[in-house]
Amino acid sequence: MPNEEELNRLAYEAQYLQQQAQEMQRQLQQAILVLNNIDATTKTIDGLTGVKEDTFFQIGSDAFVKARPSPDMVLIDVGANVLIEKEPKDAKELLKTRKANMEKAVGVLQRNLEKLNGRLLEIDRKAEELQG
Repeated sequence: MPNEEELNRLAYEAQYLQQQAQEMQRQLQQAILVLNNIDATTKTIDGLTGVKEDTFFQIGSDAFVKARPSPDMVLIDVGANVLIEKEPKDAKELLKTRKANMEKAVGVLQRNLEKLNGRLLEIDRKAEELQG
């Protein structure tokens, strides 16, 4: 009976850790999307330099607005839906800082996920030992 109790405990722990791993994986995917968005935003800011005529900007799903960009100022979200006006170089610097912070968060998530997967392997090995 002690082996059965230990197997049940290991099964419960493994199930819990698998749920944690799925959540971490979801967070990791979200962080990668944010990183990709920061890169796209930076490239767009670079692309605005020298644009003098009207162009189309996407405002949603298959919807565009025709406008003339102002390449000397960029509105950037600083949190809590507050936008501030910044020069392109300053906006890119802010985005660079955000990207660095997000890359650190991705690294932490990846390390935690590796630890979690390592523990799952340990549980699997121990369960095999107890069974046979």
